[in-house]
Amino acid sequence: MSLDVYGFWEYFREAFLYNDQHNMDFHRFFLPVIMGVICIFAIRSFKMKSRISDEEKSQGRLLIYVFSLLLLLYIFAAVWNVELVVRLRERLGGLGSFNASRVIWLMPAGWYFLLGVSLDYLIICLRMVRWRTVRGVAQSVVYLGMCAGLLLILKENQLKENVQLLLNPDYGVITYENYYAIDLMDELE
Repeated sequence: MSLDVYGFWEYFREAFLYNDQHNMDFHRFFLPVIMGVICIFAIRSFKMKSRISDEEKSQGRLLIYVFSLLLLLYIFAAVWNVELVVRLRERLGGLGSFNASRVIWLMPAGWYFLLGVSLDYLIICLRMVRWRTVRGVAQSVVYLGMCAGLLLILKENQLKENVQLLLNPDYGVITYENYYAIDLMDELE
C-alpha cells in the first residue's frame, strides 16, 4: 500500500476550505459569518466585560471551543499526511495504514453545529439592541441568510434530484433499482 504525501499548507488549505473528502459540506460559504461572529464576540468580551450576559458568554465560549476543535482536527489531519509522518507510518506496517485523516469526514456536522451556534449568538446579541427597527431588520437578515444557505445546499446537493424524483417519477435520474439492476440480479441467481 502506498501512502499519499502532501505538503502541510496545501492539505490544510484544501481540507479547511473544501473538506477534501467525498462529502461536500459548503461550509466555505458561511465561514465568513462564523469568523465575523467570532470577531464580534472577541470585541464585545474585551470592551464590555461586565455588561455581557451569562448566556452570551456561554454561547461565545462554545463558539470558540468548537471552532478551535475543528481547527485542531484539520491541523492533525494535515500533519498526518506530511512526508515525515508518512515515512514513520510506513515503518509501522499494518498500524501505519490507519488513515487518521478520515476524521475530516465528521467535519460537516461540526461546521453546521458551529453555524447554528453562531446564528444563536447573533440572535442573543440582537435581543439586546434597544431599537426595535434595527433589531427587526438584523434578525430578518439573519433569517434570510439561513434560507439562502439552505437553498444553496439544496441546489448543489443530491437531495434536489431525490425530491425531483419523488415529485416526477419520470425524472431522468438513475435510481437504486436501475443502478444495481435488482431484477437482473434476481434472474442471475
